[in-house]
Amino acid sequence: MRYAAKGLISALFLSVLLTSCMKPKETPTATPLPAPTATATKVPAVTPAVVTATRPATTVPSPTAVASPTASATASPTVVPSVTNIDISSPKPGDRVKSPVHITGTAMVFEAHVEIAVKDATGKTLGSGSTNASRGAPERGTYALDLPFKTDKEQEGTVEVFSRSFKDGSIENLAKVRVTLLP
Repeated sequence: MRYAAKGLISALFLSVLLTSCMKPKETPTATPLPAPTATATKVPAVTPAVVTATRPATTVPSPTAVASPTASATASPTVVPSVTNIDISSPKPGDRVKSPVHITGTAMVFEAHVEIAVKDATGKTLGSGSTNASRGAPERGTYALDLPFKTDKEQEGTVEVFSRSFKDGSIENLAKVRVTLLP
């Protein structure tokens, strides 16, 4: 019955509002409203919605034990971002490598394309190739390549991974690892 009364009041308000908006020359005709019926409708109770505010995900420092007479914890970040656009994971500096050398790492470069070269101590290219990382900039992706090279003797050398400038083709984002090349 309470809902029927609200409906009746709303209808009366609307009627008065429409009547006041009519031109003064027109005379409105009153139409009687139907009498409310006495049928009761059971309305189920409405449970109010609960809204929980959440914060966006952030990197949370993880506690690290400190060796000291008194136990304490210091915060260190769980993710350490790379400061270069190309990193070489393998081979490691000082590794002794044979052909084909397995080269892996991460890169954040244009169109995910990286070029790789094995060079001797004088800078002569002994083997070269290219591959694509799993993602291109602005994301960081992983890359891997088994690169064959030729050398007749054991010697110092480098594994170089780089990208090229889209503008002029020059070498960008050069990463190097010194290794020993084995025949």
